[in-house]
Amino acid sequence: MFTFSTRAAKLSLLPVTTLAAAAYAANRGRDVGYMDALSECPSADSETLQNWSGTHSSDFVKVYSPPSLSALKTLVASTADKIRCVGSGLSPNGLSFPSSSTTCVNLSELNTVLGLENDVVEVEAGMTVHDLLAELAKEGFTLPVLASISEQTMGGFVNVSAHGTGLGIGPIDAFVQSFKIVTPGFGVLELSRSDSGYQKKLFDLILVGLGCFGVVYSYKIKVVPKYNLLQKQFVLTREEAVRDMESLKRDYKHMRMMWLPYEDCVVVVASNPSDGSELPKLGVEGDPLQPMRELLKEKGSLDGKLVDGLGMGELRDELLNLDVLNPEWVKKVNAAEARFWKKNSGFVYDSNSKLLNFDCGGQQHVLELCFETTAGGATQGADAEFMLQLLNAIESEGLPAPGPIEQRWSAGSSATMSPAHGEGGDFCWVGGIMYLTTEDAGIRNKITSTFSGTYTDLMLKVGKAFGAKTHWAKREKGSVEAEEFNRIRKLLDPEGRCGNEWTTEVFGF
Repeated sequence: MFTFSTRAAKLSLLPVTTLAAAAYAANRGRDVGYMDALSECPSADSETLQNWSGTHSSDFVKVYSPPSLSALKTLVASTADKIRCVGSGLSPNGLSFPSSSTTCVNLSELNTVLGLENDVVEVEAGMTVHDLLAELAKEGFTLPVLASISEQTMGGFVNVSAHGTGLGIGPIDAFVQSFKIVTPGFGVLELSRSDSGYQKKLFDLILVGLGCFGVVYSYKIKVVPKYNLLQKQFVLTREEAVRDMESLKRDYKHMRMMWLPYEDCVVVVASNPSDGSELPKLGVEGDPLQPMRELLKEKGSLDGKLVDGLGMGELRDELLNLDVLNPEWVKKVNAAEARFWKKNSGFVYDSNSKLLNFDCGGQQHVLELCFETTAGGATQGADAEFMLQLLNAIESEGLPAPGPIEQRWSAGSSATMSPAHGEGGDFCWVGGIMYLTTEDAGIRNKITSTFSGTYTDLMLKVGKAFGAKTHWAKREKGSVEAEEFNRIRKLLDPEGRCGNEWTTEVFGF
């Protein structure tokens, strides 16, 4: 078993102004030089940092990787520059990327499980979800919620309120019990879900902090015994999906729907825990990829043997790339994809970590909205109504919208900045997508223009009536009112050193 490290001192309940004056003066007055701090932190030269989809990049001179909490504290306290923590660079909007003249911090050296006790794991924020799952599995545990990918660091996972799918299962932040954060103004703080009064308010506000308050060092997160899932994948019509949505999302622990524009096809991926003692026939019959392969061989120029070796996401990219902005061609691609999903129906049995992590496709633009399923005063059904309105708007506009538009569900979170803020509620998440299928800069720019313009505006217009909020890692534009968020930022980071151009645009600070 693991052992816990020494706990950090907690923030006292002095008046805010007193705390700010005393702590900020103490931290800035430390007899530690900037170069002393950097000498403790391994660094790497780099010219450009680029996110996974290639949609955002940032130029910087060096990235520093502190090997210990002590080195991280010294670095944050000593540098006079802006400071921004960058993880795996997966966010579609480049949320973590530093602006110019920024000290870039990467926590790849802080990637250790510090303790596991009473179903709570303490983990350094630089550890990836994938690596944490591997360590937890050795002890018979897993995380209670998983997003679609596992390469993100725990710091990024929590800071943006990443989510999986399943009623009653909140975003990952809903399972955080406490965390340690290194701030420019107060040094190391530890905040806990069990705190009360003002400290609990700080916990809820900073938990989904978007990197704006400092650098999170570690989290204590509730874990659950690892389990296997029996996953059922099948296709419904839109009418059937609307009819069965309520029962499906309540009958299955994990359930998501994938809607295809211009096609009367809704893919359902639903799973429940299973011990494997009574399993149906697993797998699918025939070659589900045949419709997509035949279309690519007919219309494309790739060698037939090469086409036969491509997976589903690669086939979709190659097909779309033939005329990615032509709505009529995209309709044909979606039709071939619909035939794939119908042939790919069946059962799969595996661990939760393998089935809940899945291939999201190639480089892409994505916008994800979140809203309560009772939005607009409805007792139920806002999630189904949203999808019908969105698809109608896309198809009426004639957008070259590929599939799938993914729909997932979660419980709420106490975190103030979570898009699913509100304990006790049921929330729905819907993601629209366009794939960047080529390296041709001109075509990529046109795809970007279509998605960030017409497609995004359309989704936001439909979402407005449902009170929808945007997933932080997928928000590209627009400002939000965040008076309390900014007030605490100015307390913990008086000089605004932890933000970047994106946070300035969104929050005005």
